[in-house]
Amino acid sequence: TFDFLIGVFVYNESTQNFEFTNANLTIVAASKTIFTDTLAAITNKVTVNDGYDNYFLSVTKDGYKTWTDTLTAAELKLYFRSEDKGPLKVILEKGCNCPTTVTDIEGNVYETVVIGNQCWMKANLKTTKYNDGTNIPLVIDNATWAALTTPAYCFYNNDEATYKNTYGALYNWYTVNTGKLAPKGWHVPNYDEVSVLVNYVGLIGGGKLKEIGTMHWLSPNTGSTNETGFSALPGGYRWDYGCQDIGNTGRWWSSKEINSINASPWVLYSDGSAIWWFNANGQPKNLGYSVRCIKD
Repeated sequence: TFDFLIGVFVYNESTQNFEFTNANLTIVAASKTIFTDTLAAITNKVTVNDGYDNYFLSVTKDGYKTWTDTLTAAELKLYFRSEDKGPLKVILEKGCNCPTTVTDIEGNVYETVVIGNQCWMKANLKTTKYNDGTNIPLVIDNATWAALTTPAYCFYNNDEATYKNTYGALYNWYTVNTGKLAPKGWHVPNYDEVSVLVNYVGLIGGGKLKEIGTMHWLSPNTGSTNETGFSALPGGYRWDYGCQDIGNTGRWWSSKEINSINASPWVLYSDGSAIWWFNANGQPKNLGYSVRCIKD
């Protein structure tokens, strides 16, 4: 074995200084993990097995970009003594660790997009199963749907073949509230996370989220620039008497509960660029809305 020293730093904007922080360190050699632990906010001594040609180091911390480097054994050993190169100083940058795609329990693949420091799915959720593999109840009949106080999903006009791939599924809020709808490592955004998105683009900045053009949105698709890459689509919604407004409106649940009857969605329309954020009175939980997931 051999030892090396390592310290992790982040920039404190208040003091305008770099400061020690705790973070997670993983070391991989010869395709296997040989070290993984949480580093303290000090200079840490790390002991690893010798005999490998290269060591791949990965340092992670929530709210910061992942730091990685590959060092030979000889290079890594130099970080033990201050008279050589030690300790190894890792500086983390603020940001979001966002994979290029995410796959749900059924194998549906979704592209992702970073907006500010948030990592979002770039398409509406399509899954018909919870992330533990159990089925979400499919409800077709309108009267049954209207009376629900339990989870359910459907596709627009009960036409999976036409609408699933483009617009995803429609879920009532009871499905959201199970906490099992999003792929593992992801979740339906809470009140604060939707607020961050709304504040980032502005209350009249909904066009920055909408797909450009009128292939899916009805004309005039006001203000649409999609400069965030969110590519919001107008999947319509389901209410007591069926589905309506596809092309005209996109409606997405948050996980925020208002009361025993209502929860909080946010809405975009084809004829405006405002974001309608129903964060006070909410909308009935039995409505079927689209879902966009955000990374944990």
